[in-house]
Amino acid sequence: MLSWQNLSVYAVDRRIVSKQLINNVRGVARPGEIIAILGGSGAGKSSLMTALALRAERR
Repeated sequence: MLSWQNLSVYAVDRRIVSKQLINNVRGVARPGEIIAILGGSGAGKSSLMTALALRAERR
């Protein structure tokens, strides 16, 4: 089982200006389940998957 709670993701540029991409998201993916991530362009789908895959830099 994969679960996450209070997940927030920020984009930080070289000038230390940050933009919150994802705020306080929670969810659960159980073995055998099929999960769909839906949203419009720029909604944060790729950012969510990057964070869940632990590819995002942690702070």
